[in-house]
Amino acid sequence: MKSLICFFDSSLELVPRELATHPQVVKNAAKRGKKPLETMLERSVHHKAILRLENSGKRGRPDILHTCLKIVSDSPVYRAGKLGLVVHTVDGKWIITRGRIRFPVTYGNFIGLMEKLLCEGRILDPDGKILMETASKNDALKVLNAYPRRILFTHVGRRVEIRDYVKNVLEGDTPVCFLIGAYPKGRPSEEIWSMTGEKVSVYDGVLAAWTVTAWLTYEIFRLQPC
Repeated sequence: MKSLICFFDSSLELVPRELATHPQVVKNAAKRGKKPLETMLERSVHHKAILRLENSGKRGRPDILHTCLKIVSDSPVYRAGKLGLVVHTVDGKWIITRGRIRFPVTYGNFIGLMEKLLCEGRILDPDGKILMETASKNDALKVLNAYPRRILFTHVGRRVEIRDYVKNVLEGDTPVCFLIGAYPKGRPSEEIWSMTGEKVSVYDGVLAAWTVTAWLTYEIFRLQPC
């Protein structure tokens, strides 16, 4: 049975309009030969600017999503077509992946790719086939609705042992979507919280998104070897 991972509230967004004239934003954009609003919001580059934003603690960390996507796209279950990917961003956008994508290993190339996606709305392969595209919530729900069992990983959820829990889930007949927050800190957005039925914790504390991602993909592979 194919499963889906949704990285939610991902700290991935272009520089918002209210920061377009901030010195850090202008300097970085000029250095890269881009318009400010076509550049990725990054904590390492725009720290002072980000502090002006609402919900600033969840913003400016696209490196988190980059690491998580590398882990998934390199996993045997993803390469075998047994695991799909959807991304939800902190500013409410949805990204749908088509087929199996190998995301750039280097961070700079990843940022360039995602800037292009967020600016143009899609990424095509050399033959013109859509690899990734931004989507409305309604279109994203058409994908998610194929996975009616939705499980959100959160440290405030019901405590479970991941090995036993994932085994029980995958032995069931209901397609499942696992939701992992790809942001530095804070609670899941209400949009995502209201979409999920099960909230579980796999550790007595807070884990980084990439740790949960690696743990989950390993358990899926262990139970569904390729």
